[in-house]
Amino acid sequence: MIEESDVTSGGDGASTYEPQESPSTRTKPEVDDATKAHVKKWVERVKKAKEHWGPTFKRMTKNMKLVEEGSDEEAWIKADAYVVPVINRHISAAVATLYAKNPKVVAKRKKKLLYTVWDGTQESLAMAIQNSQPRPQIDPMTGQPVIGIDGLPMLEMDPMTGQPMVDPNAVALVNEVAEARQQMLMYDRLGKTLGVLFDYYLNEQDSGYKEEIKGWVKRAKVCHVSYVVLDYQRRLGKNPDKTAAIADSTSQLQALEAMLAKAKEEDIDEDSEEAAELKSLIGTLQQEETIILREGPVLSFPCSTEIIPDTGMRNLKTFSGCRWIAQEFDLDADAVLETFKVDLKGQAYTHYGEGGSQVEKGEGARLWRVWDKKLKQVFVICDGYCDFIDPPAAPTTVLERFWPVFPLVFNQSSDPKNPFGNSDAWNARHMQREYNQSREARRDHRIAARPRYVTGKDMLEEKDKGALASAEAHTVVEMMLTPGTKISDIIQRIPTAPIDESLYETASIFSDIQRVVGSQEANLGGTSGATATESSIAENSRLTSSGDNTDDLDTVLTALARAMGQLMLLNLDKATVVEIAGPGAVWPDMPPTREEIAKDLFLEIQAGSSGRPNAAVDVANLERAMPHLVLIPGVNPEPIVKKYADALEIDMEELYVEGAPSITASNAMTGAAMPMGGSDPNAQGGEGGNNAARPPGNEPQGQPAFPVPSAEQPNMQMVA
Repeated sequence: MIEESDVTSGGDGASTYEPQESPSTRTKPEVDDATKAHVKKWVERVKKAKEHWGPTFKRMTKNMKLVEEGSDEEAWIKADAYVVPVINRHISAAVATLYAKNPKVVAKRKKKLLYTVWDGTQESLAMAIQNSQPRPQIDPMTGQPVIGIDGLPMLEMDPMTGQPMVDPNAVALVNEVAEARQQMLMYDRLGKTLGVLFDYYLNEQDSGYKEEIKGWVKRAKVCHVSYVVLDYQRRLGKNPDKTAAIADSTSQLQALEAMLAKAKEEDIDEDSEEAAELKSLIGTLQQEETIILREGPVLSFPCSTEIIPDTGMRNLKTFSGCRWIAQEFDLDADAVLETFKVDLKGQAYTHYGEGGSQVEKGEGARLWRVWDKKLKQVFVICDGYCDFIDPPAAPTTVLERFWPVFPLVFNQSSDPKNPFGNSDAWNARHMQREYNQSREARRDHRIAARPRYVTGKDMLEEKDKGALASAEAHTVVEMMLTPGTKISDIIQRIPTAPIDESLYETASIFSDIQRVVGSQEANLGGTSGATATESSIAENSRLTSSGDNTDDLDTVLTALARAMGQLMLLNLDKATVVEIAGPGAVWPDMPPTREEIAKDLFLEIQAGSSGRPNAAVDVANLERAMPHLVLIPGVNPEPIVKKYADALEIDMEELYVEGAPSITASNAMTGAAMPMGGSDPNAQGGEGGNNAARPPGNEPQGQPAFPVPSAEQPNMQMVA
């Protein structure tokens, strides 16, 4: 058996651990009447809210089936009727546009007025720097500095202090600027440290966060809203959502503690399955030299129907009007024991089956984790259980916004009574059904229009009918015919109605889809004769709608990144940060300092960094603007280079070095090789090297609204 030991800190936010004896579980809770009434009231409150939002949750379920199956009608799917999942294609294209790559996080300082003496101009700063230096004594006769015996200019001295005379106001101004710039430099380095930590903890999660976020965006398109819950994993901390975890040994240790508690309170047979599992787990942990435990922020992505807001909610994006929010979990009794050290077996609680419906017997339990904003508390309750599964306490995830739940909503509703609004899948449901029905009717018509034949009764024998029906191409079929009888006298083709394509056209359906969700036929497949101009106008309209959704996504990701930054500042110790981010990381030593910094520094998602950029348009705009920008005095080159780096997908730090000369200037300074049969151009004067032959550049390509340069039109005119 593993002996009791303490948790000792390790690097990388980890710990080494040997399992300890688990605290006893509450097998027979003694609950006072007030607590029972309090728990019962909260259970009824949550169930009432779930019933209130029930129609919306049912609509979400229908939308999920509509997108995945191509139809929300069970009879249509069971009949194997014709299905063309147009909405699925639209959702996939929209997600690929909105979340094409991992977002780029940047740290920003909140704008503050840091200077009380300096007016912000470079002239006054230069004058203050000059006046803050000691002044030499000037000979009134010659107007020259007085030289001392040591050969250095003598300084003006203050007769009161005996120190060199300087302007105190100038010194105060210079010191103020130096302190402010030192603080800003520290914040910049701290911001880079936060960015490294942000990327690290996202990649440390058990489930791939990019795949989870893509699914999160897809759910918002399908189910009106999707949620991400921010939590902080502590060593052996409680979290009912097992998908939100950093890759470590926490789950193994929780299972071991639950098994030890069960073995202590129950007389388990040594030959039982439980005893075999316990021995196996202990053997696995003993084989490991060190057991790694990590802590840090984690993200979970619950189903859209698992978040139950208060019935008073008026705005889904901000949860305004909400007094509380609940997250639903369906766990079996063993999972409850592992997570919360509460044994439900033998206790009174409502049992649930695999499908989420109530059953008479079973080990499934329905739990709700409730965030109460009014009392600033979080707790866990169970349907039918008389006590708290996890008693009310201050939330471990302390955020300015209180709610650790971040909703993503694309089609926001303006109706406060129906704040969920409508998703793309719901808005396009009629077009999906109409398309399916059109194609199914055309298939039925095509089957009905297949060639069929009729003959008189008893005019053909059964074997002749079989021979005609199964005859292969170019075969001769022998039949008993009366001399002079024609085959057309015996067999006649049944007339059928020809297929009228206008009855089953789908162009009008695609027109409705374009008007409702923004996708045109060209985005979903082929085109039905639309001109290039019409397709271009439709695509620009789609990009405008996509840009609005991208802004919504960036807003939520920025709020999430800001909350993660604050959470890391308040919880991570400096040793862990240095282990993760490197020895050059900057991190405050004391928690009060972190809280102050959290108010001055925040993480933000770079606009559009998660979406699919239109690189061709960005480069074209830069090509047009660059000849004019280089002629404007005082233009800062750094944001221009940053724009080029984003368009070319090159890391800014690798591309741009402040103060370094241009590539052309570097080549000119190194000097060109002497050409054969001629003199060195560098010997021809200051501009000689620039007069050497250069390789031809690429011809500029045509851009929208701009003609290709030609001999007749060498210069392109800017269009206002």
